[in-house]
Amino acid sequence: MDSLLKRFHIFYEVLTKEANIVAQNSNFWSLIQNPLPKSPIHITDAFPEVIGYETDIQTMLREGKGELRLPGILRGDIYINLSVFFELNEEVLIKYPDACALIVIEDTTEIMQAQQVLVQGKNEITILTRQLEKKNTELHHANEQAEDLMQLVRNHNHELDVKVKFRTRDLHLSRLSVITTLARVAEFRDTDTGEHIYRIGRSCVLIGKELSLSAAELERLYYSSLLHDVGKIGIPDSILLKKGPLTTEEWEIMRTHTTLGANILNRTDIEFFSTARDIALYHHERWDGNGYPEGLSGTDIPLMSRICSVADVFDALLSNRSYKKSWKDTDAVEVIKKGAGKAFDPDVVDAFMKVLDSIISLRASSFEEAELLQEEFI
Repeated sequence: MDSLLKRFHIFYEVLTKEANIVAQNSNFWSLIQNPLPKSPIHITDAFPEVIGYETDIQTMLREGKGELRLPGILRGDIYINLSVFFELNEEVLIKYPDACALIVIEDTTEIMQAQQVLVQGKNEITILTRQLEKKNTELHHANEQAEDLMQLVRNHNHELDVKVKFRTRDLHLSRLSVITTLARVAEFRDTDTGEHIYRIGRSCVLIGKELSLSAAELERLYYSSLLHDVGKIGIPDSILLKKGPLTTEEWEIMRTHTTLGANILNRTDIEFFSTARDIALYHHERWDGNGYPEGLSGTDIPLMSRICSVADVFDALLSNRSYKKSWKDTDAVEVIKKGAGKAFDPDVVDAFMKVLDSIISLRASSFEEAELLQEEFI
């Protein structure tokens, strides 16, 4: 167990009834940038951050229950979470007879750095969106000027046409950059590091082809589905990354990622984002009306949201999460089949079953390969 905790940068020491830490774990002291004490040291000397909690600590030591958590402690350039657990099981008491509590620290530097990246990413997205709107305006003016010039100087037709095409291409690339950046910023907070969103996008296209969507619809479906969980940007790490079941209150907060995502994507008048907004908002609705956030049912749920719902649930079942292990392919398929007419659109489930082998094969691609895959929309 200790080696596993060490792998995740989690270390602990025992706390005596006098609130002294018995120094035994050199990694513990190295993380908080203190030399290993040669004798027991009071918790307030090792962690001045707990000053003010002494009465609470003494009460919990006396009663043998409770816990104290102090996140985001900064030591040099290292961030740590401090937790003190006062209710000990028999295994701990056998190993440490004098222990009255366990003091646990976790290196959260990478998480804090990731949050800083998220903030930077949000700022970049704001800038990119403004640039995109500016390019739309510039393109509109350029097209108007091109039409006037075509009437005056016919021999410049080819040159003007080339300029417009290049501007259009740049605009399209800018849009895709915004989409992929936004999608990866949201997915970066989860453990799958981005593979999930690419599998969802490609799975949606496979199902959409079986449902005879046009090339334009498939392209819109692919890029929109990448943003289905963009609202998770606004969900606290304590809930999003929780190892274990969520409380009722935490589930209510988690469910707001649908409306948060819709609000993010609703802040632009670009036509593409209307589809992305629908998918973000409605991909947890159910065919029988028992989903959220609006309790829509049947064909009142947009088709592309119904497609993404099946792809998302299937891939989530096959993926490891902090709160569950991955399912077997056969078990996950049974969930989808049994959900037809209840959770899912029966027609979408039929299309899913026809392309099941292709969807399962997507999991064989590495993250780097997934980024390089070009979707075929025709």
